[in-house]
Parts: sequence; C-alpha cells; structure tokens
Amino acid sequence: HFVWVHLLTLGVATGTTGYAMDAVINAMLRARLKLTAEFNGDEFFTWQGFLLFTSFTLISCFIAGLLTAKIAPAASGSGIPEMKAVLSGVVMKDLLTPRTLLVKVTGLVLVLAGGLQVGKEGPYIHISSCIAHFLTQCRLFHNIKLNPELSLQMLTAACSTGVAANFGAPVGGVLFGIEVTAMYYQVRN
Repeated sequence: HFVWVHLLTLGVATGTTGYAMDAVINAMLRARLKLTAEFNGDEFFTWQGFLLFTSFTLISCFIAGLLTAKIAPAASGSGIPEMKAVLSGVVMKDLLTPRTLLVKVTGLVLVLAGGLQVGKEGPYIHISSCIAHFLTQCRLFHNIKLNPELSLQMLTAACSTGVAANFGAPVGGVLFGIEVTAMYYQVRN
C-alpha cells in the first residue's frame, strides 16, 4: 500500500514547507525593520518611518485577504474546524486543492510578515492536509485513494503532522490526532 512512504513523504513535505514559510516570514520581517530603520535615520521615530511600517502591514494583509477572497475562499479560517468536519464525513468543495494550499501558504506568510498576531497551528494543519490530499492523488499512492478508511487515516495523520511541524513536537502531534481530530481512529496503527 506504500502507507509508510506516504507518511514519510508527508512529514518531510510538511516540515520543509513550514521551515520555508518561517524563513520567508523572518526575511520579510527583517526587511521591514531594516527599511524603517534606514528611513528613520538617527532618530528613534519619524512620521515617514511610521507610515512605511504601517503601509507594509496594511498592504501585505490586504493582499492576503484579496488572494483568499478572490482565488481560494476555502483557504479562509483556521483549518481545524474544517478538517474536523472532513474527518467526520462532510464533503467540502475545494478545501484540499493545490490552489487552496498555495493561497493558504501565501496568505499566512503575508499576514505574519505584516506583523499580525495570528496562530499558525490551524493553518499548518490545513496546509498539511492539503499536502496529504495532493500526495494521495499521485499514482504511487493510488491504493490509498481507493480506500476511504485509509484516506481518512492519512488526513488524520496530516493533522498530526501539521501540529508536529508547527510546535516541533511529534508526540504532541500524535496525541492531537488521537484526541481531537478523529471520531474513529485505530490507535493500534
């Protein structure tokens, strides 16, 4: 069934995506602070620096909202309630598409780089679930796609992987998958 290959690929892809997102967010935050500091010069505060700092936040958050509203509305929200609904059997259109993945990643990066205090746990769970769904569509994992129970288990594992990637806590991710996301979960697996 290639289940272990799927899980390994999912873990590597989610961890790499999370690392890349954090690197881009940190680079954008450093660039914003550097631009503001250069604009202020020797003074601690200038109106021009304040406007530049605020404009960066407003523009990045506006772009994130625009992308979500116009390109992938399914990318809005935390991701945890949506994934709980999917794992309970609700079919949600466009929730796990590559377009939703791209907008979710881009939007989260822009909002966090803009300086908003947004939690990453829910979006990471949604991102990891999108990656798992995309992997399931690959030819190598065709048997997983054909088995609905196994597909749901892969999505549950994706939720756990998202938590593990966000907090750097693999055991916490597993416990999250068992306790919170699944109505039915085979603990022996």
